[in-house]
Amino acid sequence: MDKDITIRLAAPQDVAAVARIWMEGVLVSSGLSAPSEPDVITSFQTRICHPVGQSVLWVAMFGNEIVGWQGLQDFGITQISRIAQSSTYISKDWQGRGIGQRLLLYAQQQARSLGFDVIAGWIKTDNNASLTLIRSLNWKLVGILPRNCDNDPELAYYAYAVPNKFETRE
Repeated sequence: MDKDITIRLAAPQDVAAVARIWMEGVLVSSGLSAPSEPDVITSFQTRICHPVGQSVLWVAMFGNEIVGWQGLQDFGITQISRIAQSSTYISKDWQGRGIGQRLLLYAQQQARSLGFDVIAGWIKTDNNASLTLIRSLNWKLVGILPRNCDNDPELAYYAYAVPNKFETRE
């Protein structure tokens, strides 16, 4: 794990770098082209500058370079809990250095203070590195999402129960 990595809240000047890393991730994970860059930038500008509910996005920094990001998107309150959807993206040049683990651990630690009870995420079932990581952080498999068509990737749905302030995790 790179000790020179810092994590901070994303700011408006980070939008282009966050969008670029997301577009890299979409291209690598799906082999498909991402939506147009202006649309992606507009989407992340809204997400960073005008978050919905308790949504938050953090960036991982190496010096002045954004090398990854972690988002918790507020899905709102169900009958029993407040749920956030987790997104973790690492620049292709920085993958395999423990940055994703640092970001996910940070999000898990911040989730309770943001009012979240559960963090959920979807991962392609052939993304072994991400699956190994989240399992090591006590995420649990909820199920496999059904495909709309044969060409859709198979996605595993995982969830992490955020400990309340009186619980301890082993």
